[in-house]
Amino acid sequence: MQSPYLYKTLFYFFLSFFLSFSRYENFVGFQMNKATILSDAITYIEGLQEEVKGLSEKLQEMETMSEKNMGSMDDTAQVTEKCKIEKDVQVSGLEGNKLWIKIICEHKKGLFNAVMEAMDSIGFEVIDTNLTTSKGVILISFSVQGTHVDGFVIEQMREFFMEMIREF
Repeated sequence: MQSPYLYKTLFYFFLSFFLSFSRYENFVGFQMNKATILSDAITYIEGLQEEVKGLSEKLQEMETMSEKNMGSMDDTAQVTEKCKIEKDVQVSGLEGNKLWIKIICEHKKGLFNAVMEAMDSIGFEVIDTNLTTSKGVILISFSVQGTHVDGFVIEQMREFFMEMIREF
């Protein structure tokens, strides 16, 4: 969008700037007259208009490309199958009573919130979390701290999250 007000303002700014120097007979080795100043100001504003036009075209192209890419990503199940991404949950024990959990599955709305609520409901405190999405797949990795963590708890957590992402 081109704003006539913007161009008018720029024109008057540059006109007043150049006219302020026209009072001097000799400015840095050359003489400026009103016609030259106006001509330079018009040329500069036309250049700005061309730049705005070029940037507007680029923006339109980017929006078109984005719409095409979003349209092709509508069916995440097809993308997941095409990329051969399998649902996976990894749970590892860290020092003390901490666990590191990594979940990879099809991206579904509300999954991250459900995972965080589940961690809270079973009494684990989320210490650190990372969420990444790409091509219809979500990767959630986080570390949690509980009161008692052993091999049995680790396996239960893995089974719990596998069941959760299967049913979600």
